[in-house]
Amino acid sequence: MEKHKYFDENSMAVIDAIANSIAIGMKPADPETKIIVTIPAHNEEKVIVTCLESLFNQYSVFNQNLVARLKATFVPEEWDFAPNHADNSGPSLAVRADVYEAVGGMRPLGFCEDIAFYDSIIYGGFKVRHCPETIVTTSSRQDPRAPWGFGAELKTWNDESSIIFEVEGLKALLERLKIYNLVEALYLTKTQKFLERASFKSGLDKDQLTDYFLKYPTFNAMNLKIEKDLDELASWRERFPKQNVCLAVQDLEDFLTN
Repeated sequence: MEKHKYFDENSMAVIDAIANSIAIGMKPADPETKIIVTIPAHNEEKVIVTCLESLFNQYSVFNQNLVARLKATFVPEEWDFAPNHADNSGPSLAVRADVYEAVGGMRPLGFCEDIAFYDSIIYGGFKVRHCPETIVTTSSRQDPRAPWGFGAELKTWNDESSIIFEVEGLKALLERLKIYNLVEALYLTKTQKFLERASFKSGLDKDQLTDYFLKYPTFNAMNLKIEKDLDELASWRERFPKQNVCLAVQDLEDFLTN
């Protein structure tokens, strides 16, 4: 019997998993509590938000989804075209049963097991569509079952008198996208020069990148591994220090609208 093919409602591309957008059902913080966001470039502190929901939206909705839009522009995928989003966690993830079995299911980790599961789908060479229309609201509980899970992070946010969100700025993101394009060209042409250029631009060892190329079935899988490596690479962070999320969002919006 021919297997049933799953399609995203917005696409005719065959996909293996669907990640829907995540919203968090949060209650406002104490009215007397001010969450302060420091803007180093201005050498001053400004009160940006007074509730956790606004803070999360500032970080997740604005920044991460602008980054997703940037990636969709420069590293397009026929099955995950814009508009899309950056959420990839368990509260809103649908996966075909055969794909679940192929990647070994969800590992029994203490926390972030859903993110690791999502990553295993990409590493396995499967296609994921990030649907922007369906939004799933997840819990905002601050008495989490997992001591290092998202509930614990929410409690930290609520308990802190000052929170600084720092993310990669536009220059770093554009440099990453150049590297991802080189990796895509490597998979399409099997030409060594693209691997060498990716190594030079990223600062990652050429032999290490060669191992990734031999291990991962798609350029998306290899790019995800490079993305995680760059997050931990000291030389990359020295070249591209993180910046306040408010400034990063402004730079991204200006770039994408001009």
